[in-house]
Formats: sequence, C-alpha cells, structure tokens
Amino acid sequence: MTDTDRGVSIALTHAFTVAITAVLLTGLLVGAGQLLNTQENRVTQQQFSEIGNDLVSQLDRFDRLAAAPGNASATVTQQYPRDVAGYSYRLSIVETDERFTQSHALELEHLQKDTSVRYPIANDTPIAAESSARGGPIEVCLDHGGTATNMSLIAFGEGCS
Repeated sequence: MTDTDRGVSIALTHAFTVAITAVLLTGLLVGAGQLLNTQENRVTQQQFSEIGNDLVSQLDRFDRLAAAPGNASATVTQQYPRDVAGYSYRLSIVETDERFTQSHALELEHLQKDTSVRYPIANDTPIAAESSARGGPIEVCLDHGGTATNMSLIAFGEGCS
C-alpha cells in the first residue's frame, strides 16, 4: 500500500459519512413534517367537534324555546375562536345528503385548507338556510312570530341581521 492510497481512503470515508448523514437528516425532516401535518389535522378535527357540538346544542335549546307556548324572541352571542389550527373557518347551514336523516346540517370548513365537517341538525323549528358566519363571536337568534303566516325561525351569524 502506498501513501497516496491512504489519502484516498480518508477522503472516501469522509464523503460517505457526509452522504449518510445527509440522507438521515432528510429522512428526519420529512418524518417530522408529516407528524406535524397529522397533529394539525387532529387538532382541527377536535376543535371543529367542540365548536360544532356546542353550536348544534345551542340551536337545540332555541328549538325547545320556540316550541314553548307564547311568543318568545331571543338572541345569544356565543364566543368561539376566530381561527382553528392557525386558519380561519366558516360555519354555515347546508342541505344534507343520504348519509343523514335530517334535511339540514351545520358545516364547519377551513377557508385555506380542504377540510370540512358536518353535524346534522334535528330541529322542528325551521333554521334559516342562509345562516353563516366566520369564526369568532357568533349570534344565535330566535324570531318567534307565533302565527301561521309568521312561524318561528332560528338563525345564527349573518342570518340574525
């Protein structure tokens, strides 16, 4: 073995070490990015679940109020976060498909991501189909006319105006 062969061996060892380290770091970065994306989706689904269930529960309370005898009108402002997992979102009433037995559902959707969740609404009192709002403080209101021509109507967000 000559002295020049030893110099090549050291350079190759360093090159292989740098290459293997780069591959391992790339793998770690890709794995960490996927983990963060998965956690962000999990947080989004959990917060949507809390907000959706709370608002559907509030709509149900207004439905029971509308069924009570007499004329009643009420407005409540619910406080919800303005964004979920760093993104703004919209709540709206939508028509349901064959998955639900109810005709309408509350839909929460991200405005920047392609994520939405629907919660069926089982109210006897009609809910304004044009009801929608962005995240944040949301008004829920009941307009109880009490006559056959002016039935009770539950709305939220922009539908209360």
